[in-house]
Amino acid sequence: MFVTQITSEIATTSNDLAQTVNGNLRVEILNTQLTARSLPAVSSFSSRAVITAAPSNEPVATSTIIGASVGGFVFLVILGTGGTVLVRKVIEQASHRSFLIAFRTSKAGQTASKYLAPLHLHKTYVAEEVLGKGAFGCVVKMRTLKGGQPVAIKLLVPERGGAGFDERERRQLVREASVLELMTNAKCEHAVHLAGMEAVVVRHELAWFVLDYLPGDDMYKVVHDPQRGPISDVEAIRLARNV
Repeated sequence: MFVTQITSEIATTSNDLAQTVNGNLRVEILNTQLTARSLPAVSSFSSRAVITAAPSNEPVATSTIIGASVGGFVFLVILGTGGTVLVRKVIEQASHRSFLIAFRTSKAGQTASKYLAPLHLHKTYVAEEVLGKGAFGCVVKMRTLKGGQPVAIKLLVPERGGAGFDERERRQLVREASVLELMTNAKCEHAVHLAGMEAVVVRHELAWFVLDYLPGDDMYKVVHDPQRGPISDVEAIRLARNV
């Protein structure tokens, strides 16, 4: 039940009619009409009939008064719902702008900005480290807020920015997601698996894959490590089998 009070003032032409209107308008009658229209009930309702010099001698029907009250209440509900949707949209846009700034300025090996976890992931994960970065994608080590489970989340943005993913990019995302799902379901030993439910999400302006986090050095560091020098053929084969 809504904790709402509706007060209605009705114009009548006589004192007797005013008393009749006041006696017939009760919160139970209003809530019956609201329930019939699948609307939430109100906690209280009051109406005050006043005498005016109305040109017509016809009495005002109770159903008309209740209908007007219901209409006003519906308008308030629609107005409140529209305001909520607008506020949510503004928050989503501001969050996405903060994400894009953090995305463009991030570098591999850096501590991840908290804004690298988009709004839809922010409730579940906290960003910790940028594992890899490309022109239109980055992989961020994140940890679940509940349990502290580490995951690697691959974030991808459209090449055209605010225009969203085009058809070619969407096909590539679907193909990559299909390969990851195939390897995960087949439990391939030397493959990164998707982590948990809803691990693949493709939206208009952003996509992400939630993957198992595999600790250790990335391939770029292994191949270009100046202290290690050139790797042997045997080592190269061993590393390639683990990719």
